[in-house]
Amino acid sequence: MNLILLAGLLLAGISLLWRSGQLVGELHGTLVAISEDLKDVSTVAGTISRDVETLRTQVEEIREKVDDVVPREQLQGTIADAQRIRDGLGRSDGSLPAEEQEHIEALLRRLAASDLRYESRRGLLPVEILWGRIQTRYLSMRNTLTSAEEFIDVVATRSMLGVEYRVTEADGGSLTLREWMHGELVRLKEPE
Repeated sequence: MNLILLAGLLLAGISLLWRSGQLVGELHGTLVAISEDLKDVSTVAGTISRDVETLRTQVEEIREKVDDVVPREQLQGTIADAQRIRDGLGRSDGSLPAEEQEHIEALLRRLAASDLRYESRRGLLPVEILWGRIQTRYLSMRNTLTSAEEFIDVVATRSMLGVEYRVTEADGGSLTLREWMHGELVRLKEPE
C-alpha cells in the first residue's frame, strides 16, 4: 500500500513538473512577444521624437516667415489704429517731430549703405534683408513713434519673437543692431 501511495505521489509530482514546464514555456513565449512589442514601441517612440523635432523646426521657420511678411509690431500698430478709428479718434498722425523723423530716415539710409552683415540662424546675410524688415515696420509704426530712440528700441532691434538682431562689421566684429544704431545716432546728433 505504501508502494501504491508512493507511486501515486511520484506520478502527481511528475505531472506537476510536466505542467510547470508547459507554463514556463508559455511564459517564455509571452516574454519574448512582450520584448518584441517593446522594441516596436521604442522604434515608434524614436520616430515620433524625430518627427516632433522636425515639426519644431518647421514651426520656427514659419514664425520667421510670418515675421518677414507681417511683423508683430506692424500688426499691433494696425490694430491700434483700427481701434482709434472705431473710437472716432483717427490715426495718431503727427506725433513724430520732423527732426526725429530725419534722424530715423538717416539711420535707415546708413544701415542700407553700410557694409554690415545680418547674423541669422542661416548664417551671415546681406544687411538689406534686415533693412527691409525694419523699413516695413517703420512705415507701419511711424505714426506712433515719438523719437529716434524709441524707433531703435521698439521697431529696429528685435524680431517679432523678441530675438535681438545682431550684425557683423567688415572687420569681423559682432555687435547688436541696437549698439550700432545708438552709435550712429550719436554721430548724427554731434555738431559738425
